[in-house]
Amino acid sequence: MSSVLENWEGAGCESIQPPALGVGAFDGNAAWKLRWIFVLSLGIPLFLTPQPACAQSCYQRCQNSCKDMSGHINPGCVDNCQHANCENRNANQPRPFGAIAFGDHGFEGISWNKGTQAEADQAAMASCSKNGKNCKIVYRYRDTCAALAVAAGAQHYESATGKSEKNAEANATAVCQQKWGRCLSDLSACSLTGASR
Repeated sequence: MSSVLENWEGAGCESIQPPALGVGAFDGNAAWKLRWIFVLSLGIPLFLTPQPACAQSCYQRCQNSCKDMSGHINPGCVDNCQHANCENRNANQPRPFGAIAFGDHGFEGISWNKGTQAEADQAAMASCSKNGKNCKIVYRYRDTCAALAVAAGAQHYESATGKSEKNAEANATAVCQQKWGRCLSDLSACSLTGASR
Protein backbone atom coordinates (compact mmCIF):
# COMPACT_ATOMS: atom_id res chain seq x y z
CA MET A 1 0.00 0.00 0.00
CA SER A 2 2.79 2.46 0.84
CA SER A 3 4.51 1.82 -2.49
CA VAL A 4 1.34 2.83 -4.38
CA LEU A 5 1.11 6.11 -2.49
CA GLU A 6 4.84 6.78 -2.91
CA ASN A 7 4.50 6.32 -6.66
CA TRP A 8 1.66 8.83 -6.81
CA GLU A 9 3.33 11.40 -4.56
CA GLY A 10 6.69 11.12 -6.32
CA ALA A 11 5.20 11.79 -9.73
CA GLY A 12 5.60 15.56 -9.41
CA CYS A 13 4.77 17.22 -12.71
CA GLU A 14 4.44 14.01 -14.66
CA SER A 15 0.91 12.87 -15.37
CA ILE A 16 -0.30 10.86 -12.45
CA GLN A 17 -1.86 7.53 -13.28
CA PRO A 18 -3.58 5.21 -10.81
CA PRO A 19 -2.20 1.74 -10.38
CA ALA A 20 -3.49 -0.72 -12.94
CA LEU A 21 -6.41 -2.59 -11.47
CA GLY A 22 -6.90 -5.93 -13.14
CA VAL A 23 -10.14 -7.84 -13.11
CA GLY A 24 -8.90 -9.77 -10.11
CA ALA A 25 -8.05 -6.70 -8.05
CA PHE A 26 -11.33 -6.79 -6.16
CA ASP A 27 -11.69 -10.56 -6.15
CA GLY A 28 -11.03 -12.44 -2.98
CA ASN A 29 -11.93 -11.94 0.64
CA ALA A 30 -13.49 -8.91 2.32
CA ALA A 31 -10.21 -7.82 3.98
CA TRP A 32 -8.55 -7.50 0.56
CA LYS A 33 -11.50 -5.46 -0.77
CA LEU A 34 -11.32 -3.14 2.23
CA ARG A 35 -7.60 -2.58 1.63
CA TRP A 36 -8.27 -1.50 -1.97
CA ILE A 37 -11.09 0.81 -0.88
CA PHE A 38 -8.72 2.38 1.67
CA VAL A 39 -5.91 2.80 -0.92
CA LEU A 40 -8.28 4.33 -3.47
CA SER A 41 -9.82 6.68 -0.91
CA LEU A 42 -6.34 7.99 -0.08
CA GLY A 43 -5.48 8.33 -3.74
CA ILE A 44 -8.54 10.33 -4.80
CA PRO A 45 -7.36 13.60 -3.14
CA LEU A 46 -4.12 13.30 -5.11
CA PHE A 47 -6.10 13.42 -8.36
CA LEU A 48 -8.21 16.36 -7.18
CA THR A 49 -5.22 18.42 -6.03
CA PRO A 50 -4.18 20.93 -8.74
CA GLN A 51 -0.87 19.89 -10.23
CA PRO A 52 1.86 22.45 -10.94
CA ALA A 53 2.21 23.65 -14.52
CA CYS A 54 5.68 22.45 -15.42
CA ALA A 55 6.01 24.40 -18.65
CA GLN A 56 5.77 27.78 -16.93
CA SER A 57 7.24 29.25 -13.80
CA CYS A 58 4.97 30.86 -11.23
CA TYR A 59 6.21 34.26 -12.37
CA GLN A 60 5.37 33.51 -16.02
CA ARG A 61 1.87 32.36 -15.07
CA CYS A 62 1.34 35.64 -13.20
CA GLN A 63 2.61 37.59 -16.19
CA ASN A 64 0.30 35.78 -18.60
CA SER A 65 -2.72 36.28 -16.36
CA CYS A 66 -2.02 40.02 -16.09
CA LYS A 67 -2.01 40.92 -19.80
CA ASP A 68 -4.68 43.28 -21.07
CA MET A 69 -6.48 42.88 -24.42
CA SER A 70 -3.67 44.62 -26.31
CA GLY A 71 -1.01 42.36 -24.80
CA HIS A 72 0.46 44.91 -22.39
CA ILE A 73 1.25 43.79 -18.87
CA ASN A 74 -0.24 45.41 -15.79
CA PRO A 75 2.77 45.66 -13.43
CA GLY A 76 0.63 46.06 -10.30
CA CYS A 77 -1.25 42.88 -11.11
CA VAL A 78 2.00 40.95 -11.68
CA ASP A 79 3.50 42.24 -8.43
CA ASN A 80 0.38 41.28 -6.44
CA CYS A 81 0.14 37.85 -8.08
CA GLN A 82 3.86 37.24 -7.59
CA HIS A 83 3.75 38.30 -3.95
CA ALA A 84 0.77 36.04 -3.26
CA ASN A 85 1.94 33.00 -5.23
CA CYS A 86 5.66 33.07 -5.98
CA GLU A 87 7.71 34.95 -3.42
CA ASN A 88 7.72 32.32 -0.68
CA ARG A 89 9.33 29.74 -2.96
CA ASN A 90 13.13 29.59 -2.92
CA ALA A 91 13.24 32.84 -0.96
CA ASN A 92 16.93 32.47 -0.14
CA GLN A 93 18.06 32.19 -3.77
CA PRO A 94 18.72 35.31 -5.84
CA ARG A 95 16.20 35.50 -8.66
CA PRO A 96 17.16 38.28 -11.06
CA PHE A 97 14.57 40.13 -13.14
CA GLY A 98 14.42 40.98 -16.82
CA ALA A 99 12.10 42.94 -19.10
CA ILE A 100 11.47 43.61 -22.79
CA ALA A 101 10.28 46.96 -24.17
CA PHE A 102 8.88 47.65 -27.63
CA GLY A 103 8.17 50.99 -29.32
CA ASP A 104 7.20 52.65 -32.59
CA HIS A 105 8.86 51.47 -35.81
CA GLY A 106 10.14 48.28 -34.18
CA PHE A 107 12.52 49.83 -31.68
CA GLU A 108 13.16 47.49 -28.80
CA GLY A 109 15.09 47.11 -25.57
CA ILE A 110 15.85 44.30 -23.15
CA SER A 111 17.25 44.02 -19.63
CA TRP A 112 18.44 41.08 -17.59
CA ASN A 113 19.88 40.17 -14.18
CA LYS A 114 18.39 43.14 -12.35
CA GLY A 115 17.71 43.12 -8.62
CA THR A 116 14.12 44.37 -8.86
CA GLN A 117 11.41 44.45 -11.49
CA ALA A 118 11.49 48.26 -11.43
CA GLU A 119 15.21 48.23 -12.30
CA ALA A 120 14.61 45.74 -15.11
CA ASP A 121 11.75 47.83 -16.51
CA GLN A 122 13.80 51.03 -16.34
CA ALA A 123 16.80 49.46 -18.12
CA ALA A 124 14.65 47.98 -20.91
CA MET A 125 12.81 51.28 -21.38
CA ALA A 126 16.09 53.22 -21.47
CA SER A 127 17.50 50.90 -24.12
CA CYS A 128 14.36 51.13 -26.25
CA SER A 129 13.98 54.89 -25.81
CA LYS A 130 17.50 55.70 -27.06
CA ASN A 131 16.18 55.71 -30.61
CA GLY A 132 12.51 54.81 -30.34
CA LYS A 133 9.34 56.55 -29.24
CA ASN A 134 6.31 55.34 -27.30
CA CYS A 135 8.23 52.43 -25.77
CA LYS A 136 6.26 50.18 -23.44
CA ILE A 137 7.14 47.16 -21.35
CA VAL A 138 5.63 44.23 -23.23
CA TYR A 139 7.17 41.28 -21.39
CA ARG A 140 8.70 40.49 -18.01
CA TYR A 141 10.66 37.40 -17.14
CA ARG A 142 12.59 35.89 -14.27
CA ASP A 143 14.66 32.73 -13.76
CA THR A 144 14.65 32.01 -17.49
CA CYS A 145 15.74 33.25 -20.91
CA ALA A 146 13.45 35.39 -23.05
CA ALA A 147 13.29 36.73 -26.60
CA LEU A 148 11.23 39.09 -28.74
CA ALA A 149 10.26 38.30 -32.35
CA VAL A 150 8.97 41.11 -34.58
CA ALA A 151 6.72 40.59 -37.59
CA ALA A 152 7.41 42.13 -41.01
CA GLY A 153 6.38 45.77 -40.93
CA ALA A 154 7.26 46.06 -37.21
CA GLN A 155 3.63 46.42 -36.18
CA HIS A 156 3.28 43.13 -34.33
CA TYR A 157 5.51 41.16 -31.99
CA GLU A 158 5.52 38.12 -29.74
CA SER A 159 7.70 37.19 -26.76
CA ALA A 160 8.55 33.79 -25.35
CA THR A 161 10.86 32.12 -22.88
CA GLY A 162 13.21 29.18 -23.29
CA LYS A 163 16.02 27.20 -21.68
CA SER A 164 18.60 29.24 -23.61
CA GLU A 165 18.64 32.40 -25.71
CA LYS A 166 18.50 30.39 -28.94
CA ASN A 167 15.62 28.32 -27.61
CA ALA A 168 13.75 31.46 -26.53
CA GLU A 169 14.34 33.05 -29.95
CA ALA A 170 13.03 29.93 -31.70
CA ASN A 171 9.95 29.87 -29.45
CA ALA A 172 9.21 33.58 -29.96
CA THR A 173 9.68 33.28 -33.73
CA ALA A 174 7.39 30.25 -33.92
CA VAL A 175 4.61 31.97 -31.98
CA CYS A 176 5.01 35.16 -34.02
CA GLN A 177 4.95 33.30 -37.34
CA GLN A 178 1.78 31.44 -36.37
CA LYS A 179 0.01 34.74 -35.68
CA TRP A 180 1.62 37.26 -38.02
CA GLY A 181 3.49 35.47 -40.82
CA ARG A 182 7.14 36.34 -41.47
CA CYS A 183 8.97 37.21 -38.22
CA LEU A 184 12.51 37.76 -37.00
CA SER A 185 13.92 37.44 -33.48
CA ASP A 186 17.04 39.52 -32.86
CA LEU A 187 16.60 40.35 -29.18
CA SER A 188 17.18 37.86 -26.37
CA ALA A 189 18.77 37.51 -22.94
CA CYS A 190 18.88 35.21 -19.93
CA SER A 191 18.02 36.50 -16.48
CA LEU A 192 19.61 33.83 -14.31
CA THR A 193 22.09 33.93 -11.49
CA GLY A 194 25.57 34.22 -13.00
CA ALA A 195 24.27 34.49 -16.56
CA SER A 196 25.16 37.21 -19.04
CA ARG A 197 23.72 38.16 -22.37
